[in-house]
Amino acid sequence: MASINANKSKDGNIISYRFRTCTGRDELGKQKFASRTVKVEGAFAEMTPKKLEKAMHLAADEWEHSIITGTIPVRKYTFKYFVEEIWMPLQVNDGQHRPNTIEFYKGVTLPLVHAFGSNSLDGITAVDIQKYLKNIAESSTPATVSRHYRVLKTIFKYAARIDAVPRNIMDKVTAPRHQGKGRVEYLSKEQAQELIVALNMHADPMWRTIMLLLMASGLRRGEALGLQWQDLDLNNGMLSVNRNVTMTKVGLVIGEPKTAKSRRSLPLANSMANILRGWKTTQESKYENIAENAFVFSSLDNPYQPLTPHAVTRWLWKFCKDYGLTPCHPHMLRHTAATLMLDSGASIKEVQETLGHTDASTTLNFYVGTSPEALRRATDNLAKTLDI
Repeated sequence: MASINANKSKDGNIISYRFRTCTGRDELGKQKFASRTVKVEGAFAEMTPKKLEKAMHLAADEWEHSIITGTIPVRKYTFKYFVEEIWMPLQVNDGQHRPNTIEFYKGVTLPLVHAFGSNSLDGITAVDIQKYLKNIAESSTPATVSRHYRVLKTIFKYAARIDAVPRNIMDKVTAPRHQGKGRVEYLSKEQAQELIVALNMHADPMWRTIMLLLMASGLRRGEALGLQWQDLDLNNGMLSVNRNVTMTKVGLVIGEPKTAKSRRSLPLANSMANILRGWKTTQESKYENIAENAFVFSSLDNPYQPLTPHAVTRWLWKFCKDYGLTPCHPHMLRHTAATLMLDSGASIKEVQETLGHTDASTTLNFYVGTSPEALRRATDNLAKTLDI
């Protein structure tokens, strides 16, 4: 059996373990040894002392076995243990994922663990997965089935990569049929103008400003809420997206924009810059000595705390209902901005840059052909070109 020794730092904390085992004898009859040092980091650093000791003994046994036999044994994990103790700590809670992404994985893995939890990881078959997907399809949306498929694929791909299973069984599972994203919801030009008139007549300055900005800029809800006054250059009519506000189970999170491409600078129309300037004056009359890191759309009692995303959605939905307008949500205003920009003659590339899409294909998939008016104009123009 391999010997295991803990290496400690000057302050007494264990920083690594050293494994050592005899590999045989040389031609003179002297023992030969092999050793390995394992650092206490990543998932190991999150474990309790008792769990860490157990994990190190298991790791030492596997290492010793591989040294003696020249092979790496496949560990017998249950699906529940592998997901909760290995995959989640090393691949999800790794400091590289946004809070919403972590919450997404936690939410999807709950029913997966319920279904496969006690099963041996390497005992689950492609048929088991296919039956599971078929069963949940009977009571769930295609999007839900697709999410479960994608997460299972990610889990088993990682399991195969670290030799926790001999092969990735998801390679033999048929992917759910792609259903598409469906029709993009947006306001027509007339519906958007009706909303603007109602906002100008009935909404207080803050709500009027945020809704008009969403329509005029195509910002995501969280991007607008993440704006601070230092992100706006009202004299030159420019806006910079540097933050994103999301609500998770642990509370309000102010984080990075959704993707690298989402961090962008956008021009502001003169009219929108003037509306923002007016809102800033109103905000300054309520709070004294507001600094540049105050949020443009702050909570009602603290200029350095942003509004919650849900508050924006609830307010817009109620406002539309109260004034007999087309039911609407904040992301619908983003779709409206994109669609009307295209209808006005903007290029796909210009709309992509405005929306902060990583590539133009996303913009094409969502918005090209969504407007009947645009299709009618294109058809008429083609007929004129062909002289039909």
